[in-house]
This record gives sequence, C-alpha cells and structure tokens, in this order.
Amino acid sequence: PGITNETLSDDKIRSFVQAMAAVRVVGQQFVPQIEAETDGAKRAELMDKANNSIVRAIDLIANITPAEYKAIDIAAQQDEALSQRILADIKKAGEEGRTAAKEEAEAAKEAEEAEGAEKAE
Repeated sequence: PGITNETLSDDKIRSFVQAMAAVRVVGQQFVPQIEAETDGAKRAELMDKANNSIVRAIDLIANITPAEYKAIDIAAQQDEALSQRILADIKKAGEEGRTAAKEEAEAAKEAEEAEGAEKAE
C-alpha cells in the first residue's frame, strides 16, 4: 500500500520534521548562491553540492533515510491527514523550541543576576 498516515509511526513523523528543518537550513545556504549564479555549469555544480548536502543532512537524522524522506514528502502531498499530522508536529516542535529558548534565557538571566550579587558582596 505504500506510505500513508496510518502506516507512519510518531517517531518517523518526528524524524521527517527534523529532516525538513535540516533541508530548509541547507536550502537557505545554497539557494541565494544558485539564484545569483549566471554561469550554467557553475549553477549546476552548486545544485549538485546542495543536493549532496541535503542527502548528508538527512543521513544525520536518526530513524530516516533520504529515500524515506522523499517518499513521505510525496505521500504528504497526496494524503491530507498525513499532511495535517506533519504540520501538527512542526507546530509542536516550534512550541518546544520556544519553550526551551525561554527557559534558557531565564536561566542565563538568573545566573547573571547571581554573578552580579556575588561581585557586589
């Protein structure tokens, strides 16, 4: 039957979302260079480098291969329930990231205040 919302585990969805973030970062690095390049051969070389970087980035994510990433991406375009599940995981990951950043900022502020109090003594 292939990949569907019903056949994918939560762990696989989480890995896919992590891989999406890695692909986005690689894209942000290469897209401006590719778009600015006017020489066709150099542009093709940059695109090859970008594709290789994307494959390596996905390989670094646990529990997903580049082939699985591509298959899930295609399946999500055809399966609305799967697409919604991925979007929900992206939103959850963003909220977790913001919470972690807020907690880190508060801890850093407390440490700074404690350090300032020690110097005042």
